[in-house]
Amino acid sequence: MSSYAWIGFAINAAKDYSYGVETLLFYDYLLTLQDEIQYVWKGAKSWVFFLFLINRYMPMIYTIWAFVALDYPPYTEKLKTLSCDKILIVEFTYLVLVTLLAQIFFVARLYALAGENRKVLVVFAFLAVAQLTLGVVLIVLARNAPSFLLPTGPLVVCIPDSRATFNIRVAYSCFSFAYDAVSFLTLIRFSYSTCGRSSSWPTILRTVMTDSALYFLAILGSHLVVILVIVIAPSSVKYFSSIGINPLAQIMVSRLVLSLRKSADRTIDVTDFISAQLSFGPNPELPIHMSRTESSFSPKSETSVSTDARDTMILSPLSLGHSSSSDISQ
Repeated sequence: MSSYAWIGFAINAAKDYSYGVETLLFYDYLLTLQDEIQYVWKGAKSWVFFLFLINRYMPMIYTIWAFVALDYPPYTEKLKTLSCDKILIVEFTYLVLVTLLAQIFFVARLYALAGENRKVLVVFAFLAVAQLTLGVVLIVLARNAPSFLLPTGPLVVCIPDSRATFNIRVAYSCFSFAYDAVSFLTLIRFSYSTCGRSSSWPTILRTVMTDSALYFLAILGSHLVVILVIVIAPSSVKYFSSIGINPLAQIMVSRLVLSLRKSADRTIDVTDFISAQLSFGPNPELPIHMSRTESSFSPKSETSVSTDARDTMILSPLSLGHSSSSDISQ
């Protein structure tokens, strides 16, 4: 098989794979749109809200642009200048932003789970800055990376020449893998130090552990594939190595945030009998309605207790180890 035929086969395979990943991205959006409206748009508009919107909608906007830039025939010189020649810059910028957003969400949860331990912030901030520096180098190198078009037929497609970014790409992918691994191990450590071996972990903490484990395993596999493709594949198709990992990371982060919102905003209802010490009146055995409402990504939570007579008492904030369970939803 000639080199051009092999490149054409690889490009077609990468294109088919990218179509599947992009379809999954939009399908997941439709599946979770109701939860987004209920738990994000109707919730508090904190910094998490705006980061969520960027993480949620930036990949879909990029996907539409990349489809035109890579696959829209016939190519004119003007279209090539506006899209194909810029594809590596946009791709690496997109990669850095998606990675940075995922790291922010991970560190915010670890920071809350660790009882606002500043050492956690310092360590992971250092790792994030180091990786961000590599990302900036990637973007700068991509400015001078040439691109070319396969000449005729159904294989008319933009092919960026990523040889100049080879070593930095490998280092960046390895750094991403190491960062996710350290984050996940740190999460396990603080989770068990907070709750020990108790069989009744708080709902939010169980959500954090389950979703974080799924996120780590999915991204772990993706990083390994990316590294192998960058090292083994011909230079003309190395660019396609990151097609699947960015949408996958976006989907996992969005679902994690929505799961935490759903867990944190859920009201826990308990029907019980009030003791004489918490009596609201002459009848200490009035049935009460106790609810705990936790605002997602906020440091405070409170418990309210009310009787059938609509009297209400606000109890002190709940705590979980060094931090409230709503802290963990950060």
